[in-house]
Amino acid sequence: CFAWCLLYTTMWWVARQLVQWDIVAVGFGPNSATVRAMVAVVISIISFLFIGVLDKFSDDIAGEAAEKALRSIIRSLGVLVGFSWEQAFAGGVEAIVEASVDDGMSD
Repeated sequence: CFAWCLLYTTMWWVARQLVQWDIVAVGFGPNSATVRAMVAVVISIISFLFIGVLDKFSDDIAGEAAEKALRSIIRSLGVLVGFSWEQAFAGGVEAIVEASVDDGMSD
């Protein structure tokens, strides 16, 4: 649940920024494959940085409950990275299918 919430909050924020800066008019909609891939890259980088920091904290913290909580957050960030790349690849497949239908390649 944590990973889904972070992913869709990020997607909402990106969509808001695209509209605010009028980048949608250029062709970069919030559901385009390019935007989804860039969101996945940014989420991956930020998550890996947070995972490194949280891992360092979990090594230094005494207490099993605190370490277990940090490990759960680290696992959730890993799932977030997976979800974001799944969305990026799904966007890529959609773009390929739309391009092949537009070119008359479908049966």
